[in-house]
Amino acid sequence: MPARPQGRAPAPRGEGCHAVRSARSGGPIPADRAAARRPARGGACPGRRTGGRVVSNGTSPPAVNPQDPLLASAARLIALRIHGLLDYEQHLWHADRVAELHEMRIAAKRLRYTLELFLPAFQDYSDCGAEIARAIDEVKWLQERLGRIHDADVLVPRLARHLGGMLTPPGGGGAEAEGVHWLDVDACQGILVLCREVRDERDRHYAALLERWQRLQEEAFFERLQGLLRRVLTGALAPRAPAASQ
Repeated sequence: MPARPQGRAPAPRGEGCHAVRSARSGGPIPADRAAARRPARGGACPGRRTGGRVVSNGTSPPAVNPQDPLLASAARLIALRIHGLLDYEQHLWHADRVAELHEMRIAAKRLRYTLELFLPAFQDYSDCGAEIARAIDEVKWLQERLGRIHDADVLVPRLARHLGGMLTPPGGGGAEAEGVHWLDVDACQGILVLCREVRDERDRHYAALLERWQRLQEEAFFERLQGLLRRVLTGALAPRAPAASQ
């Protein structure tokens, strides 16, 4: 076996490249000191972070009893999806929380699809089909705005990486550029202009999202929807027989 090259001593087992190390000594920082040096970001996100990306906890839907009425089972599932969306509200007011806003979009999509799945049942067997249909429209709007924001958050970094490659001289980063014609200045300027346009469009979508969310809060939209679901679960909203087909 070849001898280990001289230089930095091997890291103790359990540290590796992911251990938090001191900038001065290169030694490991105790866990309590390392935690104290991390910047605070407000409330915790209802998920786990892996590789810089927030991953949903994947909360399982509550067990549905086959003996329960259809509308009661629907109300339980919809209530779970509402809770999953509102868990991310604390991050909505921070424009730079890219991963959390993306997870909020996924939560809105899950709520929308669950509402759409049970809409025919609420229309046929209750008098609240109109409320569920309106909820679908509102959640769909939120999902689409969050989607536009996420598209911009993905596109601009990709454009920046492409621009970085264009600014690298032929032969690699260590090569020294010669002359002026190796660099496509017009193409670089075009990418910067596109980045600015995408950023400004994202800002408009984000401002519209905050305005719409505040209006929903003023209308107690989610509270009224949750109240309707509680009426279904408690039997206060009596189901009705579907209208006879012509």
